[in-house]
Amino acid sequence: MSKKIIVSGDKNTKNTKKNILSTDEKKIFMNESLDYMKKTQDKMMNEYRFGKETNRYIFYPERNKFYMYDEKTKEVFFEARFQVIGTYAKQSETWRWGWANRYVPNDLQKTCLKVKEFGEIGGIKIFSKPKVKGENLGFLFTAVGMYLSKAKGYYIVPGGYGYPDTFIVFTKVSKVDKQYSEIVKNNKNNKKKTKQKYERVVERTRKKHLKKKENNKKAKKQKKPTKKKTKKTTKKKTKKTTKKKVNRIKAVNNSIRGKLRGIFGK
Repeated sequence: MSKKIIVSGDKNTKNTKKNILSTDEKKIFMNESLDYMKKTQDKMMNEYRFGKETNRYIFYPERNKFYMYDEKTKEVFFEARFQVIGTYAKQSETWRWGWANRYVPNDLQKTCLKVKEFGEIGGIKIFSKPKVKGENLGFLFTAVGMYLSKAKGYYIVPGGYGYPDTFIVFTKVSKVDKQYSEIVKNNKNNKKKTKQKYERVVERTRKKHLKKKENNKKAKKQKKPTKKKTKKTTKKKTKKTTKKKVNRIKAVNNSIRGKLRGIFGK
């Protein structure tokens, strides 16, 4: 009977000799994971009509949706929610974990992060290295991801044109009876709704900004007239005072001229 490995603790838990698995324990754990993957995958393949040559897939990472359909009939018969374990580039024979790939949405990294955490606690360093060189490691890592999350199956999304293969596990699966065109249409509608939702948010933000701008302008206008008035009054005052001075000077000049005329005559 194989030995079960129980993992506990949070991400901040430090490795201790108690937690670190021995070489034999690591082998037991890996074998258990591979056994679980084979058993679960066989069940899913039989139950959900996998393996047919005419089967094709379509998936939407932003919605966490995966579909399988028949290419001839265009009938969609399988729907699932999934998690990305990682990617494998055949040319460089390099595995990259999903948690180390910036193109994998955070919502699809939960299972591969479980594997990383298990590796840190159990002392399996290969689980916490962003990239690993080696062939066929993807199957082993996917098996571990399935075992830790009790996933319902896995699928390898083929790459090509320079893109790597993507290893995913299904966390929730169900039989459906839909048409391919319906799935595509629903996705377009969802995108449209999401776009409209964000457009409304943008519009609200813009309106708030414009209102704030207008309020600031009004506040400035209210402040400016008081300053102008004071300036005007000071200008008026200075004009008045200068006029008075000029008049006084004129009066003095006139009186002096009058006196001079009296003395010297016209």
